[in-house]
Amino acid sequence: MDITDTEKWFGTVLSSALECSYYQEILKGLNVSKIDDVPLLNKDVLRKSPEKLLNPLFKNKKLVYDFTSGSTGIPIKCYKDTREYTQLGLILHSARLKHFPKISYSRMIEFTPIDIPICFEEKNGVQRLILSTCYHKPEVLTFYLREIVKFNPTFIQGFPSILTSLAEHAQKVNFSVYLPDLTCLETRAEPLTSRQKQLIEKVFQHPASNHYGSKELYTMAYMCKQDHLHILEDSTYVEVLNSNGGPCVPGEYGEIVVTSKIIHSMPLIRYRIGDYGTINRNPCNCGDKSRTILLIGRSNDSLKTKNGEMNRSVLSLIWELMLPVKQIVQAQLIQVSLEHLHIKYTGESIGNHEVFSSIGKLLRKFLHYDVFITNEYCDYIFPDEKTGKIRNFVPLTLN
Repeated sequence: MDITDTEKWFGTVLSSALECSYYQEILKGLNVSKIDDVPLLNKDVLRKSPEKLLNPLFKNKKLVYDFTSGSTGIPIKCYKDTREYTQLGLILHSARLKHFPKISYSRMIEFTPIDIPICFEEKNGVQRLILSTCYHKPEVLTFYLREIVKFNPTFIQGFPSILTSLAEHAQKVNFSVYLPDLTCLETRAEPLTSRQKQLIEKVFQHPASNHYGSKELYTMAYMCKQDHLHILEDSTYVEVLNSNGGPCVPGEYGEIVVTSKIIHSMPLIRYRIGDYGTINRNPCNCGDKSRTILLIGRSNDSLKTKNGEMNRSVLSLIWELMLPVKQIVQAQLIQVSLEHLHIKYTGESIGNHEVFSSIGKLLRKFLHYDVFITNEYCDYIFPDEKTGKIRNFVPLTLN
């Protein structure tokens, strides 16, 4: 194998990868001179044979492990060396400081998909109040709001969907959220729309930010004050690929593929993270010169049609039609049948808004037959019981 890539980080990561049996097998006989010479890495490889991706040079070092939520299947066990974990944490902390210069971790509230509504822990001087993302019922949301105010956190982190549900509920029941010590309000694990962000900031009376990451690769991008997700280029290399496996042109939506520049204990090169989006290379007004990424959903989401599965880009176009409708705060598309798409939404009731007929026309253009569009205004949209996340698209196979 001839390694002639000019980027130092790639040569280093590739050298680590070649210690692993998986890469020894798939790269045997290949002339790898640049990163796109390496075949894409599917989640199933990590799910079924994680030991093949472990670097034996780290056998005697202390590794930390974590599990993914399982939103794309069975949860995946992934490893990092303790020094890598610390380095990644410092990069994330630096990104946070740009948005929250007075950040404090002394009293943290974390929303995560645990089986019980609430638990508390204290370790190394940090108090953590852990609340479950799996409970969106009104009585639980009221309980959460009371506990949050009583705890008076310095740091809140949660999925956009649970924080939005809390904000909507607080407005419905006229609950005032006063958190004088709050220094950081951060969302993760789901795309954060501008409508969600505005509502969360209004109710919690604090600026909010979003970070894009995964258990496998840690944080990959962080939102600036201009609401753009900047790729953390020091730790992450991101590609967006079209359906043919080639790079997308600027502004084109495609599958997101990620390589970690930091993790050598379990090297992940061109890892198919399972998300769909686009990269913007235009300069951001915040001054950060790194590329920005726009997320639109999961790459394995697709409409089933009479002619087979329809490309994920059609769903992206539906979301583009809905995002400008200011009355919609959260929404969920549900494919009921090949000829029926149901749309649940929260915010304000908009009746038979023209956006629904526009979605019908869009689908007819691509599918070449009529699709019945129904809509339902809801007080709450409930999360997936396993992951605690609200799916923005529920495919036909899950109904």
